[in-house]
Amino acid sequence: MDAAIRKKQEKAESEMVFEEWVKTYFHKRLEKKGRMRGRTMRRTKLAVGRLMPYFQGMPLKDITEDEVEEWRRKAKKEIPSPDGYDKASFMLKRLMRAAVCEGLKNDNPCKYSTPNSKPKKEDVRPLSKHEVKTVAEAFPEYTRLAVWLSVLVGGLRIGEICGLQLQDIDFDHALLYVRHSVDRGTDDCGPYELCPTKTGSSRRVLPIPIPLIPMIKEHIRKQCPKETPETMLFHAAKGGILPPPTLQAQFRVARKRLGRDDISFHTLRATHATLFMVEGGTLKETMDELGHRDIKIAVGYYQRVIPEHQREVTERLAAKYLPMDDNAEMMESAIGELDKRIKELEGRKEELETRLDDLASRAAMYI
Repeated sequence: MDAAIRKKQEKAESEMVFEEWVKTYFHKRLEKKGRMRGRTMRRTKLAVGRLMPYFQGMPLKDITEDEVEEWRRKAKKEIPSPDGYDKASFMLKRLMRAAVCEGLKNDNPCKYSTPNSKPKKEDVRPLSKHEVKTVAEAFPEYTRLAVWLSVLVGGLRIGEICGLQLQDIDFDHALLYVRHSVDRGTDDCGPYELCPTKTGSSRRVLPIPIPLIPMIKEHIRKQCPKETPETMLFHAAKGGILPPPTLQAQFRVARKRLGRDDISFHTLRATHATLFMVEGGTLKETMDELGHRDIKIAVGYYQRVIPEHQREVTERLAAKYLPMDDNAEMMESAIGELDKRIKELEGRKEELETRLDDLASRAAMYI
């Protein structure tokens, strides 16, 4: 590059103002990752919009740590919600970090720490077999299959379930094709429509458990009278695409039977991921099931801890590695601990049996 042209470009970059950098940044993101989904686009515009009143027209080189802290002081008073303030702070830090990477700034003036973006629901316990059955039975018949699909087939996202068509199900080979998701358009405010999946890796082919096939066929027989390839597997009561909020609302009703306000429909996806690995699925297989490329997300977010399984594995490791064969005292102590545990479990069993007998007696009064 000619020295004069390079100098001119460097001068233009040094004088670049905040809104020009925002436009440049998101243009590069579009070229690299493609268009944002409607919900993400709306939230991004909202976060950027909370930065513009203060930083618009300000050259990037003039955005110092003092300016950032001044914006933070004002924004904390003016932005109505703590979550909105956190997201705007995160957006500013993200934009300044990218500017440093592009050589437009020497260092990031956002020295503050942002809240951990990892959702708290990562610590939510997966659903047990009984809990899944209870939730499924609480769903209306026309959407009940959605629960079993999310738990047993690839941890389907709620939008992916609502986007399933009959042509996505291959009964001959017991496969389900994830080709679409449901969204409300680029502005996240229109009617729900079939859209591309969340990411390229979300397009995937998933094995359908053989025992689930009769349930799917029965659902189609009762709920899909047309049975054309484009017919939606799930549809709204008055026809058309089933809105994801409908499933979310039905799940909120169903979870009341469990007394677990900590769970959401998305917990079914995490349950699938965790149990898939517990039952022997490899990390790569789990990522393929979920449609993820990020190992940190697959392990840190979706693979939840099951205390009972953790205890079982720990006990097996101890039995294999502790040198008890030649240590009678250690072996006797271990046996004593196991006997104690057995007595506790027997006591718990008796308690449950008593409660069951009481329940049966009360039920007999109404027969």
